[in-house]
Amino acid sequence: MITLFGVLWIVLIILCLPKIENMIVITTVAATIQCSNVVVLGGVGIGPQIITSIFFIIRTLTTKKIKIKKNKQDWNIGKLSLLLFGVVFVSSAYNGVVENIIARLLQLLIYILCAIMMYVVSYSVEEEDIYQIIRKIIIFMIVFGFVQILSTSGVLPRVWLLEQIFFNETGKHIYYYTKGGYSRVLGTFMEPSYFAGFAVGAFYYFLSLKEKRKNNWLIMGLLSLEIILTFASTAYGAIVIVGIIYILLSNEKKFKLRMLFFAAIAFIAFYVLFYDVLDRVIFSKINIANDSYKIRHWANLAAYDLFKKSPIIGNGYKQSRASSVIYTILAENGIVGLAAYILLNGSIIINGFMLKLKKHMSSYHLGLLLALMATVVTQVLAVPDLDICTYWMWMNLLMIQLGKESRNSLVSIDRGKVKI
Repeated sequence: MITLFGVLWIVLIILCLPKIENMIVITTVAATIQCSNVVVLGGVGIGPQIITSIFFIIRTLTTKKIKIKKNKQDWNIGKLSLLLFGVVFVSSAYNGVVENIIARLLQLLIYILCAIMMYVVSYSVEEEDIYQIIRKIIIFMIVFGFVQILSTSGVLPRVWLLEQIFFNETGKHIYYYTKGGYSRVLGTFMEPSYFAGFAVGAFYYFLSLKEKRKNNWLIMGLLSLEIILTFASTAYGAIVIVGIIYILLSNEKKFKLRMLFFAAIAFIAFYVLFYDVLDRVIFSKINIANDSYKIRHWANLAAYDLFKKSPIIGNGYKQSRASSVIYTILAENGIVGLAAYILLNGSIIINGFMLKLKKHMSSYHLGLLLALMATVVTQVLAVPDLDICTYWMWMNLLMIQLGKESRNSLVSIDRGKVKI
């Protein structure tokens, strides 16, 4: 059955199909709509990200002229992504669970192929285009975040049409429908921890763009407020950890010192004025008697026990769900799977550091790298999914940026004929 949102979304895809740049926009937007389904088949919802990614891949492959700018480091990301999928598939096949999770395997593969295709068609958009796409999406998400928290906390009435578009899935895992109200920012995502990867990534994306920073202070301020209003330890931890990565990568010594000074002042003020918030969100969760700590700890222990049954290749994709993606991967795909995950994200970070040392990294590249790392940090802290939408959204955008920066060994593929 196709939903009302699904009808509108399919129409949008059809309208965007003629221009590849429009498909880039709608594919990016699709990754932010986590709580709505385009179609529901046999009680299983299929969201806009997977469907739009399929259309994007097909649209790219049917483009008459595709330009591929070969770069060894960039293509390694694609190869390592496929390696990760290969490990996931082999683990699942070895454990005889492929038939049960074929849809989830295809979903992960499609996200990986979509990211590779983003690199392939990167010639079709400019850096400024990508910046404007991201900026407009983030502005909308900021506005929607405030509308959402005011609606779920009972200050504003809930609007039926908005719910049909952004929250047409109503399961208990959708925090928007929490009984008794919900006074935390989650935007269009299932829960605040998922929103954290988007918001923290967006904050550091803008912070990295030195030449555009003065035009985005208000946006960064509002993002900071919404990150606070998530009341999620995942978001608080991510903004600190990614901040450390930013300090290591940024060459702006004076700005970094000012940033550290204001961050210290902000923390002290927050500690004095809102200690109860910090205690509830962070300090109390360290206490082993805390319910949240117990739930996460037990989930990780259960995953670790499963890991010990098959430490090398794991027990198959989607057979475990810990609190951290590290424990989840160990349980599902073993040491080999964790090595593939670390290789993929480690290569992205190391490549970034190498470019920074050579002073070849643009501010756009730095911003998207930090945005992706923000999602990785949330995965490690409390978002245990390889197929989390925010990770692949930032990966898509980073692949476009990498494609823009690769100017050597241009290969034109014209209707299957390769010309060098």
